[in-house]
Amino acid sequence: MADLLSAILASVPDGRVLRVVVGRRWTASVVDVQGVERCGLAATWRLPEEEALESTPVDGIAARPLASELRHVRGLRASMAVATINGSLPPLTGQWKHEKVEDVILRRGVGKSVVMVGHFPFVDSLRPHVGSLAVLEERPRPGDLPASAASEVLPNAEVVVITGMAFVNQSLDSLLRLCSPRAHVIVAGPSTPLSPVLFERGVHELCGAIVEDVEAVLRVVAEGQGFHGVHQAGVQLVTISADTSS
Repeated sequence: MADLLSAILASVPDGRVLRVVVGRRWTASVVDVQGVERCGLAATWRLPEEEALESTPVDGIAARPLASELRHVRGLRASMAVATINGSLPPLTGQWKHEKVEDVILRRGVGKSVVMVGHFPFVDSLRPHVGSLAVLEERPRPGDLPASAASEVLPNAEVVVITGMAFVNQSLDSLLRLCSPRAHVIVAGPSTPLSPVLFERGVHELCGAIVEDVEAVLRVVAEGQGFHGVHQAGVQLVTISADTSS
């Protein structure tokens, strides 16, 4: 079986990148696919040595080569590649429902052991409503576990929530392999590729983002706003389940 990235890239159609905006918090890529313009998002991943925002011109280039760069780049260029993938993927229109990831976890995690890869903003409010909750984080906050503990805690989790940032830094494939076949696995966040390929890798639900007002979203991304501002500007949070995607 092809690796996860190869499988997703194989589903990316030919298109043309119209514009990429790299903000302090988020990166957006507008792609034209067969005359239809769509916008994808990804968390901005800036390496310590990347002091300035990406200045390499990309407007007007083919989308698939930029998306394919994710195989061998890190930092800002990886964020640009993922945003381009998310802007290029065929929309699963009619298969998503408007549901926030925290509501999905509340529905799935009652009385169960939950492990989250990434410190989501709703961790503290969620904790009393699930059986147990462990958080793996590259930069652990008080109460978090280091990301290096993944191999110890993921195999025993009943519900696993993985940040879409794991697709940007290319750790998603290895994290999925650590999950128990019995676990209910959710990949969540605006960086999440809304692709059925993930359902073939043991993911049960994708909680991602659909950009509805492209110009407004590009503006707040350029301003460096966090996701609350991006969401308010024109993004819908959606959930797609494996049992409704075919």
